[in-house]
Amino acid sequence: TMPDDIWDGGDCETRIGRRPDKDTAPVSWRAVEFLSLTVTPTQERRDRTKLGNPGIRKNALDPTRSRKGFFRLAAELVLDADTRQLPVYLAAGMVGALAPSENADDPALFDHVFESGAKGEQYFDLVVKVGDNDFRHYIGLTLGQLSTQFTGENTQDFNINISLQGLSRKRLTAWPAGAVVSIPNEGPVLR
Repeated sequence: TMPDDIWDGGDCETRIGRRPDKDTAPVSWRAVEFLSLTVTPTQERRDRTKLGNPGIRKNALDPTRSRKGFFRLAAELVLDADTRQLPVYLAAGMVGALAPSENADDPALFDHVFESGAKGEQYFDLVVKVGDNDFRHYIGLTLGQLSTQFTGENTQDFNINISLQGLSRKRLTAWPAGAVVSIPNEGPVLR
């Protein structure tokens, strides 16, 4: 296994960008927050059952040696269950854009229908700034699972756990190019 990237949201500045498709980088970004993020890269070895390759093995009945599988990222993201962050992550991972006036006082402007199960995958990128010139870019993330976690004595104190899968990662020395929108304001109903 490879080492994990573990980030505490209070120590990081983060941006999210939606990809038009798997191969096209985001052109706009939104500042976001999170409580914690753990990214675990994996690249398992895949067994090959083909027998009888004497060039690789002495015994012709031995299977050929395993090969590397696909590189994947598995990420566990924890958000505070508020009206600011969860819709941004849902909109990035599912079909449909956010309402145009999400910061207005009219609760009707917060209505939104998210659609999953579309024919095409929805991908987004996450960039975490962890130093003056150290930016971790996680590419091609998709939503895997949503769950809740109660964190206090009150029923309103809970977090949202989001499991993600990703295609690749890279290190940058500056933010990716593109327009940036600030962190959204709280909605009329906080939770």
